[in-house]
Amino acid sequence: MPPTDILNYVKEYQEKVKEIPNDAFRKIMGMNIDSRKLAGILGFLIGDGYLSILPTNKRNIYRVSFYAKNKEDLELIRSDIKSLSGFRGTLYYREKKKSWVLVYDSKTLLFLLKAIGAPLGDKTKTEFQIPHFVKNGNLEIKRHFLSGLFSAEMEQPSIRSRNKRRTLKPIQMEMRKTLEKESNLQKFFLELKEILEEFNISSVIYK
Repeated sequence: MPPTDILNYVKEYQEKVKEIPNDAFRKIMGMNIDSRKLAGILGFLIGDGYLSILPTNKRNIYRVSFYAKNKEDLELIRSDIKSLSGFRGTLYYREKKKSWVLVYDSKTLLFLLKAIGAPLGDKTKTEFQIPHFVKNGNLEIKRHFLSGLFSAEMEQPSIRSRNKRRTLKPIQMEMRKTLEKESNLQKFFLELKEILEEFNISSVIYK
């Protein structure tokens, strides 16, 4: 998917909701975007990231955050984001939670990700779906999205022993929603299941 297609998604979003500040919109329109990298970034963000707008006395802070147990995962995300337009984030370790955090305070990056399908705020209380540019994209776009999503959310493979037999446990991922938003989560997983079938991967959804 060429960069112009991504920018068209942003243009359509802006025409529909008119919420991207003019300065951020101009910067986005000037980007040379690698759609595959953006799909991976978006997948990781949906899996284990957060978009937030924090009001302060002087100005709003537009924050994009990614979380991971492994520093290497976030270093890859940081490298991909930097390639978009030179964005620079802060990577640090949270001792209490034994995890790494990558943070960007960037209005432009936040609205780029939001325009192409990233949810703003608490994902357990917010409805979202597989982004249209991923569903309508080619297999390469979908593969990068899945790679990002599963890097953030997929459980590590493990071995199950029973009656002296060792078998590989099914690989699984979990996501949570409030009771009011459970139907949206089910729709998300059904869309994800359809994409996996394009790679001849079978899956089961259960609660």
